[in-house]
Formats: sequence, structure tokens, C-alpha cells
Amino acid sequence: MKRETIEKCLLLEQSGELGALMKWRLHRALRHSVEARAMQVELEQIMSAQSSADELEISGFTVSRIMDEGARVLDRREAVKKHARPLPFFSLWRPAVVYAAAALLLVVGISYMTFLRDVPQIADNDISQPEETFVEWNGDFDEQITELDTMLALASEGDWEAWEPKAQDTADDSESIARELLLLEGEQI
Repeated sequence: MKRETIEKCLLLEQSGELGALMKWRLHRALRHSVEARAMQVELEQIMSAQSSADELEISGFTVSRIMDEGARVLDRREAVKKHARPLPFFSLWRPAVVYAAAALLLVVGISYMTFLRDVPQIADNDISQPEETFVEWNGDFDEQITELDTMLALASEGDWEAWEPKAQDTADDSESIARELLLLEGEQI
């Protein structure tokens, strides 16, 4: 056995708390080890010195000082109990607040995850570019815009007689515009 184990077993044997198996191991170590027997003798000498110290008489002055100090300590404990402040509200309810906050975070997280599952997800590589539609530019469009600007300017001045339609502005021209509009819409006349 190790030295520390032997010391512990000797003390437990002295107090009567050593179990049967450890007692057998201690006696075996004491039979075979000189150092263990020396520790047992040393412990017996210490115990005999203590029993002789118990027989000494303590003076009354020492006893009265010990009793006064004990009374003073008890009075101080009673004063602390009387003047003790109650715990603040938050320190009493802190565990409840922490658990409520954790439950709230859990509920919000679950509902957020449910919401995200319902929303369709678009992958980065699935984004397709919209098809570009090109409209052919009509060369007459600039002329028509200019003519419209002229008409608006004359109308704001109240001078309608000054406007003269071009020779192209006939019914045929309106039919060609209608045809072009229908072609843009995808239908043909």
C-alpha cells in the first residue's frame, strides 16, 4: 500500500470507520512493512498525548472569554438576520425570465423556419434573364413626333389655321399605322 493510503486507513481504524476488506489490507501491510508499523506507533503516541491534554484543567477566565466571544458572534448573526434586505425582484424571477425568453426564441425560430419553408426559394443559377423584345424603329416616327409637337404648340397659341397637314396624312396613312400596331400585337389584317 502507498504511504498516504496507510495513513488514511490508520486514522479510519482509530475512529472505527474502516471497512473489513481495508482492515485486512492494513493488517497485511503492517505485518510486511516496517515503515507502516512506525506510522502506527507514531499515531498511537499522538493519541496518548491528546488524552493527557484532555485531563488538563482550563481556567475560568479562558472559559468566560470563549463564552463571551460566542455570544458576540451569535448577536452579530441575529443583527444580520434582522437587517437583511430582501432579494431584488429580478434576482428572484431571473430563472423564470430566462426560461420564458428561451421559449419565446424557440417559438419565433420555429415559426420563422415554417415561414421560410412556405416561401419558394430561387437558386442563384436558376435566375433567367427575361427575353428581350425588340421593336423595329419606324423612320417616320421622328417626323410624327415633330408634327405632334408643332400641333401642340399651335393649339396652345390658339392658331389652328396655321397648321397644314402633310400630303401623307391621308386615310392610307392611318391604315398603315393600324397595320403596324396590329403587327406589334401579333395579329395580321
